[in-house]
Amino acid sequence: MKRAAIRQGPGRRGPVTRATGERARARRTTGPGALCAGLLGALLVALPPTAASASAAPPPPPPGADGGAAPVTGEPLPPATEPGGEPATEPDVEPGTEAGTEPGTEPGPDEALTPPAPEPLGRPAPGGWSKPVKHYGVTVAYGVPGDWQAGRHTGVDFAVPVGTAVYAVGPGKVTRAGWGGDYGQMVMVRMDDGHYVVFAHLSEISVRVGQRVRGGVRVGSSGSTGKSSGPHLHFEVRRTQEYGSDVDPLAYLASKGIRV
Repeated sequence: MKRAAIRQGPGRRGPVTRATGERARARRTTGPGALCAGLLGALLVALPPTAASASAAPPPPPPGADGGAAPVTGEPLPPATEPGGEPATEPDVEPGTEAGTEPGTEPGPDEALTPPAPEPLGRPAPGGWSKPVKHYGVTVAYGVPGDWQAGRHTGVDFAVPVGTAVYAVGPGKVTRAGWGGDYGQMVMVRMDDGHYVVFAHLSEISVRVGQRVRGGVRVGSSGSTGKSSGPHLHFEVRRTQEYGSDVDPLAYLASKGIRV
C-alpha cells in the first residue's frame, strides 16, 4: 500500500517525531536566553559577600535625621549633668573668700585699717620709743612766728605742772646736761639716728653727760627756768647741735611710730 505524501504549507506543522523533539530541546538549552542566565549566575558567585551586601544596603540617612549627627548651630549646649541626671553646679564659696581657702584667715577691713593702740605715755613703745610727757596739752605749736631769735618757735611746748616727769623719747646718748641760757636747765640727747633732742626749762636734771638712755627713761622734771612765761616743757628736735637746724618734732615722733 502506497503512503501518500503530505505537503506542508505555511502555518502548518508536519508530524512530530522523536528527532524533531530532540532538536527543539537542544535549541532551548543553547539559545541566547539560556546563555545570559548562565553568565549572570556565574557573576554573582564570583563577587565577594561584602560587595554583594553593600550593593544591597540602603543609603545612609541625611545629617540630622534619626540616627545621624545633629547639625552644628550657634545655640549654646545644654549644661553638663552629674551622675544621676542633676545639673552640675559650682561649689558654694563663702563671701569674702576664694575657693580652696578657709574663711577667717585674713584680717577684716576694720582690723586691717585700725592703727595700733598708742603706748602708755612715758613707757617705751615698740622699738624703744616713747612720748616725752604724759597728761599734756600743747600751748605753742612748732613753727609759730614770734620774737624768737630764729623768727619762729623752734619746738613744741607742752603745758605741764612743775615737777612733771620728763622722759627720753628713744635710744641715744646724753651730750649736754645743765644750764642753757634762755633754755634754762636743759638736757640734749644725740639720738642713734643722728638727730638731737632738747628738753628745756627743766626744774631738775636726772641724767649726766655720756649716759646712754632709751625711750621711757626719765631725764628730769618739768619747770619754768630760763626765758619762760610759765611751767611747761619745751621739746625740740634738731638735725645738728646748732640752734636753727630744727625740724618738726611731732612729725619726727610720728616717723618713729609715736603719735602726739
